[in-house]
Amino acid sequence: MTKPDRIAAALVKAALELHARQLWAEVASEALFLLRLPGQPAPLVGCIMGQSGEQFGINVVRGEQALSAMLRLMETEGDDVSVLSDVTSYGVTVQPLHEIEPVLRALVQAAGLQLRRDALAPLALCKPVGGRARPANRSEWKLLTTAIRAVLAAHASGEFTPEPVDERSRRIMELVVEESDASTSEVRVRAHVVQWPAGTTTAPSADTTPAATDDDVPTLTPWDTGGLPQTLDEWKLADVVITGRLVKAVTDAQLLNKRMLARYFGSFPRAKQALEQCSGLQPIGGFMEWVFADWFPGVGGTTLLEQRLADPATSPVERALWRGRADARLSIYRVDAVRPGDGLDVEDVLSGERTTVSERGLSGSVSPGMFLVLRLMRVGSWDFCSLAGPPLAARDMGAALDLLERQGADLSAGCLRRLPQLTGRLWELAVDRDARQPRIGNSDGEPMEFQAATFRVLNPEMCARDLDKRSDLDRDERDMAWDWVRPDTSDRKGERLSVLGRLELIDDRLVLEVNSAKRLARARKWIEKLPGVRFDTATIRALDAQRPLDDRLESKASREPPTPEQRRQYERVVHDLYVEWLDKPVPVLGNVSPRAACRTEAGRQQVALLVRTMTDTATPAGPMPPPRAMLLRELGIGTQGREQQA
Repeated sequence: MTKPDRIAAALVKAALELHARQLWAEVASEALFLLRLPGQPAPLVGCIMGQSGEQFGINVVRGEQALSAMLRLMETEGDDVSVLSDVTSYGVTVQPLHEIEPVLRALVQAAGLQLRRDALAPLALCKPVGGRARPANRSEWKLLTTAIRAVLAAHASGEFTPEPVDERSRRIMELVVEESDASTSEVRVRAHVVQWPAGTTTAPSADTTPAATDDDVPTLTPWDTGGLPQTLDEWKLADVVITGRLVKAVTDAQLLNKRMLARYFGSFPRAKQALEQCSGLQPIGGFMEWVFADWFPGVGGTTLLEQRLADPATSPVERALWRGRADARLSIYRVDAVRPGDGLDVEDVLSGERTTVSERGLSGSVSPGMFLVLRLMRVGSWDFCSLAGPPLAARDMGAALDLLERQGADLSAGCLRRLPQLTGRLWELAVDRDARQPRIGNSDGEPMEFQAATFRVLNPEMCARDLDKRSDLDRDERDMAWDWVRPDTSDRKGERLSVLGRLELIDDRLVLEVNSAKRLARARKWIEKLPGVRFDTATIRALDAQRPLDDRLESKASREPPTPEQRRQYERVVHDLYVEWLDKPVPVLGNVSPRAACRTEAGRQQVALLVRTMTDTATPAGPMPPPRAMLLRELGIGTQGREQQA
C-alpha cells in the first residue's frame, strides 16, 4: 500500500476542520480578506464559500490584481468568471465523495483515505492564469494548507472577523502568517485591518474603459455609447454596473441622512436595529432602492430616477433600467416554484398577478411557500426583481398585514406602490423575531450544536486501554463506550457528575458526540494526543428552535414513504376540508363564511388575501399546499397571469 502523502494529509485535515467550523454561517459571501503567506510576493485574497447552501469551503486568489479581480467578480454576483482570467484562483470544498468525479480525487487518494461513498471528502482545484480548472498539485496543496490554517488560527482566537468590502472606506482585514510549523500543524497569525493595496480598482479591464485610479469616474458599460443589451446576462451586467454607479453617486454626494432612514424604517433607532441585527438579510439594499425610486427631497421635488430620466445625457441602456425601476410593481409575493440558478415563479398576494422572475442569485436562497417583499421591474424581455423588505414565513403574514393596515395601507392591489415607505416598516418584524429567538445553550452557556467527530484508530485495543486510564472518562462496561464527565459544579458534595460527551469505539473508528463546538475543540486537543489516533471527519447539526421538540426526536418505528394511492387519499382529505371551509363561519371575516363574505367587494378582497396567504396543511405524507386555484374559482375570484420569457 502506498504511503500517504503528508502534505495531502495535512490539507485534508485542515479542510475538514474548516468545514466543521461552519464559517459560512458567520461570514458573508462578500466579505473578502487578505492572506500574507511566507514566500508569497503579494497578498492572496480569500473568501468563505457555502452561504448559498452549496460549495462549502474557501476560495483563494493569487496575483498582483487579485483583489481587483475579486471585487469585479462580486459586482457581477459571481456570474462573470472571466474577470479572474488574469489571476490564479484556488478552491477547496468539502462534499460527499460520490459527488466528486473520480478524475478529481487526487487529493483524497494521495492522503490515503478509504471512504464510503457518502463520507465527506475535500476537493482542491486550481485555475491558473488563462487556463482551465484542474486538480491542485502538491506545491499548491502546501500553499492552501497554510492559508486554511491561518484562517483556523485566527478564528480560534476570535480575530477572524472579515466585513463586506466597502468602496468608501477601502479597508479590508488582513491575516499575516508570522510563523508556520508543518510538523505540529500550528501557525502564528496576526490579524489587522489595512487599506486596500495600491492600485486596487473595481473597473473591468476592457477596451471601452479608461485606466482606473482612486479618483476615477464610475465604471462604463459596453452599451453606454449606444445600443442595448440583447441577452439576459448582458442586461444583468448592465444592471449591476449602472446601479453601482448610482450608489456611488449617492454616497459620494453624501445624500443619505437620518431623516431618510427614519422615513423608511419608521424611526432612526429602528433603522439602526435593522441594519445591525438583520445585516444578513440585506436591509440596506431595499433602503437604497427606495431612495432611488421613492424619496422626494422636498415639496415639489423629484426622485433620483425622475432626475436621471429627465436628463438628456442619460444613455439608452441607463434609461431602460431606470424606467423599469420607476414603473416597478411593489408588493408582497408568495414563492410558488423555484428553479435554482435560473429564477422563480411568484404570485402577488394583493392582486393575484403571477410572474416568472429571472433572478439567479435569489433562486438559490429561497424556497416555495416563502413570502418576499419585491420590486418587480420589466427590463428588455425579462422581469428582474430586487428585495424591498424582509423575507417572511407564512406564520409572519398575519402580523405583516396587520402592521401595514395600522400604517394606513388598505391591502388593495398596488397599495404598496402608493405607500412605498411601508415596505421598510416590515423590518420591524425581522428585528422583533430576532429578539424573540430562543437562545438555547448547554450547561456551560455555549450555543447548543449537536456534533459528532470520527477519529481513525490504528490499534483499537491500545486505544481502549488509554481511554480507561483517563480519570474524566466513565467506562460503560456493557460496550466499548465512555462518558466524558466532570464534577457537577452545582453539587457542593461533589457526588454528581455532568456528562460533557460520549465516546464509542467502533472497529477502527472512535466516535465522539458532544453538544457544542467548544466542547468538540476541547476534546480534540486530548484525543488527538492519544497514540495512533487521527482526526477523520466531523458533522454538525444546530438545534432548530423553530421546530417542535417531538419532530427532532428519533422515532423507534421505521417510516415508510406513502404510496401514490395513500398520497392521493391525503390530497382528497385536504381538498374536502377546504371545500367545507368555503361555507363555514370564519372569525376573521366577522363570523360569516368566505362565500357569504364575497358578496361585497371589500369581502372579496379580504377572502382573496386569506386564500393567497394560507399555510400548507401538515399530513403524514408531508405538507400539502391548499388548493388555492379551486377556492378562488369557487368564489368567483379571478387570477391574473403574465407569460414571461424564461
